Amino acid sequence: MRHLYATHASTPMGQALISTAKTFERRRCNHHELPEPLCTLDCLREVVDPKDSRTNKHRYVVASQDARLRAHMRRIAGVPLVYVNRSVMIMEPMSEVAVEVREGSERGKLRSGLMKKEVNKGA
Repeated sequence: MRHLYATHASTPMGQALISTAKTFERRRCNHHELPEPLCTLDCLREVVDPKDSRTNKHRYVVASQDARLRAHMRRIAGVPLVYVNRSVMIMEPMSEVAVEVREGSERGKLRSGLMKKEVNKGA
């Protein structure tokens, strides 16, 4: 919201944009204490992945037209990305990072299942 006020507060279109943004649910990011508002990329990066662990702990879905923001969010496992193209809402396919995490999890399940079978055969 601070970024919207800083960049759009002086125009009537900006006022309409700000009033529309106020109707949406907002996540408190605690960046209000900073002297300058963070850019959109930095703010969303800290909200989606605050500990820089490359995981989407709170299961946020990111909807943005900003290609740079979507490219950064693809590096975080489990972040569904949505954008609009010619008035059609598009959900991007699963990122390579998310596919790798999913495959690692599936391999772990397979190994644990095989280990249980081996333990049961020995008993």
